[in-house]
Amino acid sequence: HLEFTHQNQHASGKDLARIAEAELCHAPTQENLLVLYLQDRAEVEARKTRMKEHGYRAVEPVKPYWNDYGYTFEDLEGWRFVL
Repeated sequence: HLEFTHQNQHASGKDLARIAEAELCHAPTQENLLVLYLQDRAEVEARKTRMKEHGYRAVEPVKPYWNDYGYTFEDLEGWRFVL
């Protein structure tokens, strides 16, 4: 599990609503990537197999560089990560 959180100190009422609106998490683009650098190619292949066993499929990355060095996956919300 990976989660990024942020908390504003001392905000309440209208200030809290204004801050919440400004900090909405916008939809990801295909270039928002979480890149996981694994130990070696065998580990990359093992993780790729496990991802496929859990219903994920590799997707075409925007930048061809990632095809040469790993696999790009996309979750149900459109966030992408690279092994």
